[in-house]
Amino acid sequence: METYFVKSGDNHYLYVKRRIENDYESVCVFRVTENSVEYVDEFGGGFQSFTNSLDFEVTKRMDLLSTYSAVARCYVGDDGMPVEKGGVYEVINELTITSTVEIPAELVDESGNLTGEQFTFLPGTDFTLQRTDGATYVDVLSEDGKWCRFYTTPEWPQTVNGMDANSSFEMLWYAG
Repeated sequence: METYFVKSGDNHYLYVKRRIENDYESVCVFRVTENSVEYVDEFGGGFQSFTNSLDFEVTKRMDLLSTYSAVARCYVGDDGMPVEKGGVYEVINELTITSTVEIPAELVDESGNLTGEQFTFLPGTDFTLQRTDGATYVDVLSEDGKWCRFYTTPEWPQTVNGMDANSSFEMLWYAG
């Protein structure tokens, strides 16, 4: 376990980072006052280096269209919990998935802005996962250089743009 004493505005917090089974990281947040220490909540992720409560990176395990680690810039919110600065996580691991069916998708630019264009990718197209909000979409880069957004569901079985995800790709990689 690692502990960090965090000052944000007039509030003080204790962050206790722990590594649990399968190397998952978790941070328990406690509010510290002159008279007490009270549990606030738990953040399902970790961070590499925590030196500034207004700007730090968190890493989180994601399970949309495979299992991978992703990183986001954050700040300490009013309740003491980390808050993503834009709600987007960049995928750390280079992970490529291959389609087995035609997949229609919305195109995005390199920054993740929707372009208003649609494109249908052919079976056998390789996609490299790039970024995600962790709940509703994954932006990918196709082998031919097109950026697109796959809308997903975190519930099982997962879907991609309304289709069964496991039937739409050769193999999705999930940690147990």
